[in-house]
Amino acid sequence: GEEGPHSTSPAPSSAPYVLTLSRLERKKGLELLIAAFHRVAVAGALAEWRLVMAGDGDAGYVRDLKRAAANGPAAARIDFPGWVSGGEKAALLQRASLFACPSEQENFGVALVEAMAEGVPVLVSPGVNLAPDIAAAGAGWIAERHPASFPRVLEAILHDRPARLSRGQAAAALAHRFTWDRSVDALVALYEDVRRP
Repeated sequence: GEEGPHSTSPAPSSAPYVLTLSRLERKKGLELLIAAFHRVAVAGALAEWRLVMAGDGDAGYVRDLKRAAANGPAAARIDFPGWVSGGEKAALLQRASLFACPSEQENFGVALVEAMAEGVPVLVSPGVNLAPDIAAAGAGWIAERHPASFPRVLEAILHDRPARLSRGQAAAALAHRFTWDRSVDALVALYEDVRRP
């Protein structure tokens, strides 16, 4: 998140960033996120924001995403670090100001819960199964996958640091509930469900 025990770690850039960390595939709605970022993160206080798209996927689709990222005013501030794991992944999650998951459909986003556990608030679409829990806990924002409304919600979030901090705290509490109050069996069942085609 934006404050807490991890805020002293040396960042490659001190600029705040929106993070998405997933398999890069069409159902993730990543073009929508790139388009929204180009629209809102261009002027004034939002001109320093970055968008970090971590993960990999089909080469053709990744090429399409990189082309979309290059064709807009925020091109210089959209990064594709590729697949990240271990310490690099942990550092990316800890320092993010917002984790975005605009998927058409998402069962149990492991990276989403990992981000919340770090106190990072989340922006998800209604297609994400955890969306009702996130809404009820005040752990982030739910935005329709619509080219007009999605950028509006993103813009409001990037301008509102106090809301990001308070929702980040709620996100950490929610992630804690997912990982501890539910028995290990329930978590195992969830992961099994994710692995089933």
